[in-house]
Amino acid sequence: MILSGFESTTIISSYISLLFVLLPILLMYILYKYKECKHLTKIYGS
Repeated sequence: MILSGFESTTIISSYISLLFVLLPILLMYILYKYKECKHLTKIYGS
């Protein structure tokens, strides 16, 4: 399957928009997990 220039740019832009949607969700998830881990280490550390 050979893509023309327009089709490939459309695919790339859709991937970028998907990335912009998923990136904040991923960051929030990592932050939440990181906070949870810090909270646990604080409890067990004392």
